[in-house]
Amino acid sequence: MRAGLKSVKIKVMTKRLAFLSSINKALENRKENWQKFLAKKKQLLKKKLSSWKKIRKRVRGKINQLPHNYRNIAAKLARPLTLAIFWLVFITSLALPANQAEKIKRDFLAQPNNFTNRMKMIEVLIANGYFEAGKKELEAVGHPDFLSKEEKALWQKNYLAWGENSPEGQEMLIGNWQKFLKEHPDYKIGWIYLGYFQTQQGKEESQKSFEKARNIDPGLEKEIRTISNFQTPINQ
Repeated sequence: MRAGLKSVKIKVMTKRLAFLSSINKALENRKENWQKFLAKKKQLLKKKLSSWKKIRKRVRGKINQLPHNYRNIAAKLARPLTLAIFWLVFITSLALPANQAEKIKRDFLAQPNNFTNRMKMIEVLIANGYFEAGKKELEAVGHPDFLSKEEKALWQKNYLAWGENSPEGQEMLIGNWQKFLKEHPDYKIGWIYLGYFQTQQGKEESQKSFEKARNIDPGLEKEIRTISNFQTPINQ
């Protein structure tokens, strides 16, 4: 009788131990699955952070490429007439007429999510000296590589305008031109651009830059005189 009871107790204990073991195993499996899930989430987060860092680096690199872009544009200016037109467009494109700005504002308020309206509004912000607001709006749009060809062209146009007109962008351009001209000291248009941005920042070194351009090509005297006297009121 006692042997039978003992056998029953052993069976019950064995079942309990097996049950507890199965629960423990299930908990271990759940823990393992949860750790895998967290590891996967962590990996995805790292990839996203890495992707954003790359995007920020590439956007920052756009400003660093500006001198080279200018060089490509200027290399196409072979005839004096084309050069004169180029300087005229360069100077007059830095501001917008008041009536045009008002129309852009109305269009933007009517359709604020329209990409073209948004870009035109950013153009107005930059042209009127709201550089920080313009920069934030450009950054809010996202990286231009994710835009269509037409949208990308509008984005780059505004980004270039921000670089040319904002104090922050001008300082970066001055540094970039100085580095570029160390390697290419005979690049006359580069000295004019450097002098122009130095003039915008009220730097006395601008006259030395213009003098360098004169020494390379005395025929640029008229353009140099015009640009050396041109300073945007916003930056004064």
